[in-house]
Amino acid sequence: MAAKKPVALISMPALSGRYPSFQLALLKPTLEKAGIPAQAFSLFMYFGSQIGWRVNEALSDVWPCMVGEWIWSKAAFGDISSKEKDDDYFCIYRRNFDAICSRAGCTREDLIRIRDRAAPAFIDFCVEAIDWSRFGLAGFAVVFQQLLSSLALARALKRKYPEMVHRLYRGESLRGMRGLMFRDNGIEFAGRAPNFANMDETPTPDFAEYFYARHEGGYEEYDGSRDVLLPIEAARGCWWGEKNHCTFCGLNRSGMEFRAKSPERVIEQLETLSRRYGVFQFNAIDNIMAPEYAEKLFGKLAASSSDIQLHYEIRPSFSRTQLGRMRRGGLYSVQPGVESLSTHILKIMRKLSTGMRNVELIKWCTYYGINNLYNILVQFPGETDEDYRLQSEVVAKIPHFQPPYAIVKARADRGSPMYSDPTSQSIVKMTPSDCYRYIFPEGKFDLARVSYYFEHEMTNTVPDEVYDDLFRGVAQWQERWSGRAKRPSMCYRKAWSSITIDDARQGKLHQWHYQDESADLYEYCADARTIRDLRNRFGNEPWLDAALEEFVGKNLTLFLDNRYLSLALPENPNFELNTNAPLASRETSHDSVQPDASPLVSIA
Repeated sequence: MAAKKPVALISMPALSGRYPSFQLALLKPTLEKAGIPAQAFSLFMYFGSQIGWRVNEALSDVWPCMVGEWIWSKAAFGDISSKEKDDDYFCIYRRNFDAICSRAGCTREDLIRIRDRAAPAFIDFCVEAIDWSRFGLAGFAVVFQQLLSSLALARALKRKYPEMVHRLYRGESLRGMRGLMFRDNGIEFAGRAPNFANMDETPTPDFAEYFYARHEGGYEEYDGSRDVLLPIEAARGCWWGEKNHCTFCGLNRSGMEFRAKSPERVIEQLETLSRRYGVFQFNAIDNIMAPEYAEKLFGKLAASSSDIQLHYEIRPSFSRTQLGRMRRGGLYSVQPGVESLSTHILKIMRKLSTGMRNVELIKWCTYYGINNLYNILVQFPGETDEDYRLQSEVVAKIPHFQPPYAIVKARADRGSPMYSDPTSQSIVKMTPSDCYRYIFPEGKFDLARVSYYFEHEMTNTVPDEVYDDLFRGVAQWQERWSGRAKRPSMCYRKAWSSITIDDARQGKLHQWHYQDESADLYEYCADARTIRDLRNRFGNEPWLDAALEEFVGKNLTLFLDNRYLSLALPENPNFELNTNAPLASRETSHDSVQPDASPLVSIA
């Protein structure tokens, strides 16, 4: 019996050179385990050497204009543009292209030359540099901005190598095979394949080819190159989305069912990958962290004094103590579902979180040095002016905490409830994002079916100008953390029974001194407390109300969602709260909070 031809696994531009393709790294050992030879091709790692790595890295970011797709439009479809169409595209997304050209060190004319010359030349390079006749099947990983470049190479390969693998190698029809879509007198699709269930059975990913391409493509010689951040997958699906699908989330269209690897299997793969490639920083590509990992994964990493570092997407429900333990176990970066500082809007978004919980998470991530890549979203049905006034007030009080990565209007991404059930979200009109008109040839594609991003009109929202103060406040907050000036700060130092608060949030230093019961109260509010918590701890004493009024009046303490939270960070790097009062579960205690009569807003 003739040996099977190997499968070619391809990852095309536009992707950053820092991040390997997890799809290729996982599929290769999966196929080999089944007895099918495979070879990976990280072709995106060679595009930077042709157009310049600084340009490549700027184009690899997913901008609203989708320039990382647009540059492949001629290679994929031929001449579909004109000077007028290009001018229109650049005009509509002027702010995007100002930022892109500044970051890339290029002009708009340079981008046109990449589209018209460099991108088609790169497809020719890909076709000629590899003997594709050795392979029986070519598969493409398509994430972010890889669709058009993959189409361009696939068409070029089909022109040169028209015969594909037989069912594939045996010449049988693909009809009836779930999870595959193919053309046979029309498009055939038997439905989605069942989701893979036993995550412990997935093989350790193979990144050897990426490291070869990283060297050969010249990324390591690029002045702006960054250390490898290896992707690792521990879970699929979303346990929170199974209960409450966030209205704006378009992820997990193949199934929300959550399944996770055992902590022991995760540690085994981290050890193998770290030993094999000499890498200690990992990016968990899971949509959400498995709750048991807080102790069973990070606790074990901490106990072993491991130097492994992990980035994770999390719910903003972890306590101060849990965050501290996970930081000691290597959690150095998070993308939490914050999205707002208002409880009312969080409820609208089906987050069922609270504004105070989100502020607490931001506070303790700042204290523990956990890089916090959170967003703030606006525009949801039922929102009020008060929601945004409240958030602006909160932002003004916490400039010493890490600011959000971005603040934007929520989108109706494909797969989200905003997209699939627009009426429930007061959406009256939804159209594909403008960028697709410049990426695909006119009249050849049904943009409503191929687009992921959509523009929408929504009723029952506040006017756009209501968002202005919050946008302005966040922009100023980000600027003060940009490194061009000294960051705002507010911390406190403790003697024995007294504390000194050093407040430099507005630049000039102010000091506040408290002792005895007032100092104890301030430390006790390191975690958010209700007035009932405080009276249980300190009694119904007259000094308590006076101290709380002073703390709130001086913006040393935040009062939000009927809770008090001290805003000064402990100077002590090993802060532990001395209290015998048991704290209820955060998921229970915070989720049970009901908004005040004047609704508080929070989005996530």
